[in-house]
Amino acid sequence: MRIEQRWHVYWENPGDSGLPTTATISAPAGFEIGRLRYPVPERHELEGEIISYIHHGDLVLVADVVAPADLP
Repeated sequence: MRIEQRWHVYWENPGDSGLPTTATISAPAGFEIGRLRYPVPERHELEGEIISYIHHGDLVLVADVVAPADLP
C-alpha cells in the first residue's frame, strides 16, 4: 500500500482509536493463502492518553502461499 503523506492506516490492533487495516487476497483454485502478517507499527500518542498503532509511507503485508502439489 502506498499511503499518501500526512495520512496513516492502523495496524491489525489499532489501539484506542481507528479501525484495523485489512486486505483480501485471492488466488486460483487449489492455492492456500496463510494469515496476513503486518510489520511492526509505530506507536502514536494523542492527548488524553490515547494510544494508537499506525503505519505510514509504504506498507507491505506478507502471507505464505502454498501452490497445489499437482501444479505443472
